[in-house]
Amino acid sequence: MVTLHDPPPPPPYKPPKPQGKADREVHIVTSIVFISVIFSLVVLTGPASSDPPLTNDEASEIVGEFFDALQAKDIDAALALTDLDLTDQHLEFLRPEIIADDWQVTTIAAAGTESSSGADVTVILEFDGESDSGVMEVGKTDDVPHIKMPLNETRVESERAFDWITVNGEAVEPTEFDSIFLLPGVYDFGSEAAGRHAVFPDTELSAGETVNLPDPSEYTDAAQRLVEADLDRCAEWAFPVPRGCPAGLEYFEDDLPNLHDVTDLDWEIVEYPQVSTDDGVYFFTVNTVEAGSVEVSGSAFYRADSGETGERQAFHLRCEINTGYFDMAIDADGEGYFPGLAPGYDSECEFIQ
Repeated sequence: MVTLHDPPPPPPYKPPKPQGKADREVHIVTSIVFISVIFSLVVLTGPASSDPPLTNDEASEIVGEFFDALQAKDIDAALALTDLDLTDQHLEFLRPEIIADDWQVTTIAAAGTESSSGADVTVILEFDGESDSGVMEVGKTDDVPHIKMPLNETRVESERAFDWITVNGEAVEPTEFDSIFLLPGVYDFGSEAAGRHAVFPDTELSAGETVNLPDPSEYTDAAQRLVEADLDRCAEWAFPVPRGCPAGLEYFEDDLPNLHDVTDLDWEIVEYPQVSTDDGVYFFTVNTVEAGSVEVSGSAFYRADSGETGERQAFHLRCEINTGYFDMAIDADGEGYFPGLAPGYDSECEFIQ
């Protein structure tokens, strides 16, 4: 049999012995010595990950290599010297054909205290008998120099009739019209009044320096081609109501109310309307300066004034057509298109048979 006993009582509490003055002084001295040793190691060795300072010579050299690549139109080689993380919007204007040929680099000079944090390098470009300067920023990572953000974000004001802009003679349709990204160099935005400009990452161009405002009369031929193509489209319709076209059934109902149930409609353009082009509020405005005409044939029932309907008869009409006025925009190929509705043609018809 197991006999259970009460547990023994705990030992009596004894307060800790007070620490003497000598013990406290030993702990304080030990702590001070430990902190001093750690501080000395930090001062002597410095941060383990720090880079050597970027020298002015290194900064000037990489900027020189960058501009050499640009003048050779080697975009990949130039971008390889930068820290740029490319996006699709960047790539729209980073194309060899957009870089101009006739400019030179006359000065590359880094100034200031050499530092691992970076350096500013002044670059002077010469073009058209003029010179302009800008700054390229150079950094250093893992002991390798690189050019920081080499692109200029430029706001370009395009003629509102265009869905493209011209940069150094190249027409480009940007995804965003608010701003475009350009490599350093010399650029012409198509404005004779504004001329050409040196562009660096820190360059700020005003809207007046980048706007392209062509003479509307230069696009009259494009407007004429647009009208003729639209009328040719109308002539190919095989049913009586060519939508948005002159000489459709809706015009017969207005001008020739006694014709009804028109079938076998065929029409031939005799003369195209002649148009002119002017500035509009948002686009070019196209107006008719000389009416055109079409001849329309088909068959229909003719309702006499008495209300009686006879047999189906053939008819032949001549219709004068005007485009009225309409808006036209211009694409990157220099051709016109309707930014909204097609022309609202006016038509007056008369029987010729």
